[in-house]
Amino acid sequence: MILLWLPSDYLNSENGLGISRRLPPVLRYPYWLLKNLLGGIFLIAGFIMLFTPGQGILTIVLGLALVNFPGKRRVIRRTLGHHTVLAAINRLRLKAHKEPLQPPHP
Repeated sequence: MILLWLPSDYLNSENGLGISRRLPPVLRYPYWLLKNLLGGIFLIAGFIMLFTPGQGILTIVLGLALVNFPGKRRVIRRTLGHHTVLAAINRLRLKAHKEPLQPPHP
């Protein structure tokens, strides 16, 4: 669902989505904690799916998008820059009648 909510220019925008900035200050820490916890769960599940049936790489990408760490935007752009990953995400987006993600600019 999160991959479908992303705007088509997400990989080329500098700001990201900035949802936490629009939250009241009292909700920012719980939002940050929940988002990072969920991202960690997706990362662990994605690594497990690399060795078992499932969409491991897409799950890892989703986990990386949720977790906060320095250089996150660069890692996401590089990971989604792979033709195979971007093609899989865009197939999902097209089935949901969403615009495909634009490839990241070099």
